[in-house]
Amino acid sequence: MIFVAGTGSLASPQSSLDKALGITAGGLTDIRQMPTGWPGGVLKCGVLVTEGGPTSVCGWADNANVGIATFPNRGIQDSADLLRALRWATRPHR
Repeated sequence: MIFVAGTGSLASPQSSLDKALGITAGGLTDIRQMPTGWPGGVLKCGVLVTEGGPTSVCGWADNANVGIATFPNRGIQDSADLLRALRWATRPHR
């Protein structure tokens, strides 16, 4: 698994996520919008076909954060569940 995330001010989480996932340039197939859980925003997953086989790629964005993770050998639903868990685990602790 590879997980990359960052913070900043995102005027359009939807557009920022699409750009981060490369959706506008292609590459991902079977793209689905998934439930985000806490704290909202947008979460999408798709499949990237590689030489090693299909890899699920999921990303989320809200007004202050964006993150992407790859999940080889996992389905989209399982990958979305794992990304929501990563998002919860990496949230700011106050």
